[in-house]
Amino acid sequence: MEFTKLKNSLECLGYTVSEFNDAEEATKYLANQLSDRTIGIGGSVTVEEMKLYDALVSHNDVYWHMRLPENMSAMEARKRANLSDIYISSVNGIAETGEIINIDNTGNRISLHPLMPNV
Repeated sequence: MEFTKLKNSLECLGYTVSEFNDAEEATKYLANQLSDRTIGIGGSVTVEEMKLYDALVSHNDVYWHMRLPENMSAMEARKRANLSDIYISSVNGIAETGEIINIDNTGNRISLHPLMPNV
């Protein structure tokens, strides 16, 4: 896949696209951009491999069912993640046209915010 074509497609769809040389650079960028926020994270091996949780948790309230705070169930962490200001998730696939493909076991990546009307 040619990244330039994908980037153009995503930008035409209204996304802001940033490019990084490696995961460490991307993690530093996100950690600098996100501060004093409530952040939810979906089940993502990519997030784990990037060590993104560790970079964010020191200056944000982060809810991730893969890293449970003391006395919190996975379901409670998922609920809090769903209500967060920012939700981070990886995708299963992406087409050059900008179409994003997600397959989810529990639906937390695609659930609607409970205060938003169903569309």
